[in-house]
Amino acid sequence: MQTYTVTHSDKSQKGTPRVYFDRKHHWTDAYYLKDCDMPPLGAVIEVKTHSWRPPNAREDMWFLDDWQLVKDQPPAAAVAAVQQASAAETRTREQTAQDDMVLRFVSNAVGSAIECGRCEKPEQIQAWATAALTAAQSVLARGEKDAIPF
Repeated sequence: MQTYTVTHSDKSQKGTPRVYFDRKHHWTDAYYLKDCDMPPLGAVIEVKTHSWRPPNAREDMWFLDDWQLVKDQPPAAAVAAVQQASAAETRTREQTAQDDMVLRFVSNAVGSAIECGRCEKPEQIQAWATAALTAAQSVLARGEKDAIPF
């Protein structure tokens, strides 16, 4: 069995739990949980895995089939540091996704205004962009998750 340190966990876009090892946090480094529980963040574990390559895919998908804690675990401070780093990374990714969503919304609003002839001069773009940004921020301030559909 291979030994890894659990450094991050999340869910895929389809809601499948996945775990990351040894600070490799790109989605292509994910191990999807099959029929086992999520290992604790910061723990050193021995793993049993398998891979599968979907049709027309360039890379394999990896699955975590089973795991167990190794005997000598890192000190509590090291585990806490990994947990805090994982939480900070999750917040950063969520903020980046939200920023991308808002930028797409503003771009689509301005593009639609130009397309339908409501925004005819370059100096009008700022007003349309400001109005769209204000609208998006207002929706997000109300706490409506996924309220902006694009």
